[in-house]
Amino acid sequence: MFRGDRRRERDRDRSSAPRRRVSYTNVTAVLALVIVLAGGTAYAASKIIITKTSQISASVRKALHGATGPAGAPGTAGVAGNPGAAGVPDAWAEVVPDGTITQQSGGITSTPGTSPLAYLYCLHVPGTPHVAVATPDGSEGATGTFEVTYDPASLELDTLIADGYCGPTTNVAVITITSGGADAAEPFNLLVD
Repeated sequence: MFRGDRRRERDRDRSSAPRRRVSYTNVTAVLALVIVLAGGTAYAASKIIITKTSQISASVRKALHGATGPAGAPGTAGVAGNPGAAGVPDAWAEVVPDGTITQQSGGITSTPGTSPLAYLYCLHVPGTPHVAVATPDGSEGATGTFEVTYDPASLELDTLIADGYCGPTTNVAVITITSGGADAAEPFNLLVD
């Protein structure tokens, strides 16, 4: 290959590749790009708004809190609340079908009204009953279920007193129901708390 052929080949390769010349325009464009990127980043960094503490590293948060100061003087005592309603010590009674209380604790008394019902037992328990439960007394034939009303604000209890079925001091009423579903006199045990 001759020297002239090489030169022609080299010129042919150069003509197809883009020419790289540094011009004033290129330098200005690159410099403007660098300034915008650097300045824009700095501007953006100065405008970050922190909305959550999780955006701040734990070490920075710890440094921001500083040292804990000494404890302050204790505050004044608050006003005492109203006393609660008197509770009922655990009380119990054994009641036979005619309404007689054969055994009891806690001062439970029978308080029938002027028009008593054979299956309705009206009782007075000193204090305010919070829970009252009646169960069969275990004697033969005592297999019934019981409806117990013991809330002094109960409409049902107020009605029993107003209609004369129970006396005015009644705060526990027990209705006995046989295993067949009929209202009937049944012996029972009462537990009140």
